[in-house]
Amino acid sequence: MTLAEIRKEIDEIDPQIKALFLQRMEVAKHVAEVKYASGDEIYKADREAEIISRLTVDVAPELKMEYTAFIRKIMEVARKYEYGLIYDWNPEVAAEFIKDAQESQNGYVKVRMVRPNQVNSMSSILSMIGDYGFHMKQITLQEENTEEVKFELVICGDINTEEMKKLIYQLSKESKDFEVL
Repeated sequence: MTLAEIRKEIDEIDPQIKALFLQRMEVAKHVAEVKYASGDEIYKADREAEIISRLTVDVAPELKMEYTAFIRKIMEVARKYEYGLIYDWNPEVAAEFIKDAQESQNGYVKVRMVRPNQVNSMSSILSMIGDYGFHMKQITLQEENTEEVKFELVICGDINTEEMKKLIYQLSKESKDFEVL
């Protein structure tokens, strides 16, 4: 098989992935509607772990880590979309975290949070920040034990933008002891 033939095959697969992605996001919208109406939490780490375990049980060992990363990213993107919808429906969901925050200092927002001390815990936060179109200026470890890790992050961006407010809302829901400094 030539590289051109392989690329043609990929070009045929990608629209199928796109169609499934769009279908997945439509279902995620319904999840957001139901959870918003009921007051249920978007992020449920235990449920996501169960789903990943179930979906990866029959994946070949040489692809299991890659497929796990793929599934995690789909879940992260779906949660981002769901949190964004909830924010759009009720921007006040982020107000409590932003009200006492100082104006962005030279285009930076400083936050503190506690995350579980486990694989992928902090990388998912960094990925989330990037998915909202921001990047990190600094990350500082404040405290660490076997259960949890406390971080301060300096994010490049303006706290007054809708995307930063959505990020702050999602970070507040997926972290413990979250605060904007």
